[in-house]
Amino acid sequence: MAPLFTFGLSLLNWSVLPFTYGSVVSDASLGVLFLFSISSLSVYGIIISGWSSNSKYSFLGALRSAAQFISYEIVIAVTIMSVIICVGSLNFTTIIQFQYDNIFLFAFWPGFLMFFISALAETIEYLLICQKQNQN
Repeated sequence: MAPLFTFGLSLLNWSVLPFTYGSVVSDASLGVLFLFSISSLSVYGIIISGWSSNSKYSFLGALRSAAQFISYEIVIAVTIMSVIICVGSLNFTTIIQFQYDNIFLFAFWPGFLMFFISALAETIEYLLICQKQNQN
């Protein structure tokens, strides 16, 4: 059930992201806050998967992975907060419309590099956890 829980939360994150102009499942005014809260809940799926194996070493490994996920999410949140401060809104549609005039990649390139490296590391960590669960 833990992988389904984590997968369901990752699918829930897509509900606030706009696909095209005017095409979004839920145009929430606090979409970024919703994304942060749901993505932080995915750590519980990792802890539950380590706990459900009835091995203290698997549980300690799950706690280690959860701590790594939290550290990656802090860096991602700080880099996204700089964009939110510049735009002045937590709505994804407003952020995307603001980018028509201002390209954030060039304005915040150190933040972009930090975001990209942290997102890549979090994805690789999640893939390694899934690979370990499939081997057991």
